[in-house]
Amino acid sequence: MGGEAGCAAAVGAEGRVKSLGLVFEDERKGCYSSGETVAGHVLLEASEPVALRALRLEAQGRATAAWGPSAGPRA
Repeated sequence: MGGEAGCAAAVGAEGRVKSLGLVFEDERKGCYSSGETVAGHVLLEASEPVALRALRLEAQGRATAAWGPSAGPRA
């Protein structure tokens, strides 16, 4: 996941947002765990000037877990 992530949809922008992306501070990091701080920059390209008072980002993710004899050795 490190590096750059993008989002095609922008809610409430009425078509004025051309692109919305994230550039993570640690580009080598591949994933984040619960409770970790995610740092980076938001890249927003608009088709016309847009006055913003705030920008709210919400993230979703997924988790995997393995246990038992078939889970394999731990690193």
